[in-house]
Amino acid sequence: MTPEQETRLAVACQQLDSLVSELEGRISVVEEQVDHLLKGRPGRRLQPIIRSEHGVCGIDPERDSASCPDASLWRRAKGCQGDACVVIASEYYRNYRAKKRNSAEEDA
Repeated sequence: MTPEQETRLAVACQQLDSLVSELEGRISVVEEQVDHLLKGRPGRRLQPIIRSEHGVCGIDPERDSASCPDASLWRRAKGCQGDACVVIASEYYRNYRAKKRNSAEEDA
């Protein structure tokens, strides 16, 4: 190999090293962004409704549906028919109808 070729090879290796380090920096930035996106918003993550049967927790069918810690009005609206979700929804709508009835009586 001639001295000129060796010089060109050395320059190419330096350029390659700088490109590799630049790419590693970009990869670390993208990984941080992905981690941030995967974490999403703070709070509980929404879990999909797996089963929609009366008396069965829609998130985890093995769980006791009467004491489900994840029971919510939102899950009931999405199709969960677990006992705790049904109770929450029933209470909400009972209160909603009572408030609506009281406001109608006040207007009359």
